[in-house]
Amino acid sequence: MRTHRSEKKLLKRTAKLQKELAAKNHELQIEAALENVRAVAMAINKPDDLPGVCKTMYKQFLSLGFSEIRNAMINIHNDIDRSFINYDYSDQLGKSTNQLTYSIHPLVEKQIKKIRRTSNAFSETYFTGKDLTEWKKFRKRVGEKDDPRLKNSKGLYYYLYSIGIGSIGISTFGAISKGKKSVLKRFSDVFKLSYQRYIDITKAEAQAREAQIEDHEGRVPRCLVHLSRVGGAAYLEPEPLGSIADLPDEEEVAHEIDDRGPFAVGDDLAADRGGGGESIVAGDALHVVGGGRIDLHGRRLLGAEAVVGAGRGGNEEGDRARGRDGDREGADRAGE
Repeated sequence: MRTHRSEKKLLKRTAKLQKELAAKNHELQIEAALENVRAVAMAINKPDDLPGVCKTMYKQFLSLGFSEIRNAMINIHNDIDRSFINYDYSDQLGKSTNQLTYSIHPLVEKQIKKIRRTSNAFSETYFTGKDLTEWKKFRKRVGEKDDPRLKNSKGLYYYLYSIGIGSIGISTFGAISKGKKSVLKRFSDVFKLSYQRYIDITKAEAQAREAQIEDHEGRVPRCLVHLSRVGGAAYLEPEPLGSIADLPDEEEVAHEIDDRGPFAVGDDLAADRGGGGESIVAGDALHVVGGGRIDLHGRRLLGAEAVVGAGRGGNEEGDRARGRDGDREGADRAGE
């Protein structure tokens, strides 16, 4: 009698230990599956990588005993235009991407509202009987891939967990247990953290690009006029912008020009450059031979004559300068 009782206790203890061992082994399998999903999710560089994450999840769910699974999916919501992109994968249909709207179907809209309530929301939707028949027609109408497995299916179930910006989940041909829902929740937590990292990096890169653009656009181009003799002609040479405070006033520019060559400034007469050259007068504007005018702020004024008077009394003095040039030109011709 005692032997029988001892054996019974031993068998009971053995069964308990085996159950605990099986649970630990299953937990190790879950951790390995989660690590595989984490590795793929951490490598996301663009939205087109999401179907690959769905594929990894689908394979891992199968390895964990989700025999009723139809596909694994990720939905990314856009509340601005009330639309979402559905990424999914199954061995039978492969990778799939669909752009859909919140209002495309009453049940879809209800599902999204529930998911968008909180960052940890859960949604469970199922179709059977007439509802399933209508859902099959709906899938065909919106252009989703035909799934031959639905022809003989008596039910279709959707399990989705919120990831903040969207949802992650699976669809199955039968209801899943509470334990499997718990595993699905763990998958969603792992993906959520990894995907948030991708979002943060993308935002940081976008902000950096925007800052560079703003910095570039903030640099107002400025040209300080440098007059030099190169083959008897004047040329303009741009200088980098400092600040508005660095802009020279009229007197400074006039003085600089006066120092650089035999040019008349303000009320002075335009001086001849000599050697058959042409005159340049600077006052309110620099007058560049053959190239219109350049004002004191570096703006090029097109359509002007090669030499025009400027500043206070500049027009009168310019006329005098041109008159002297004309007299010399006439004298030269007479000499010929």
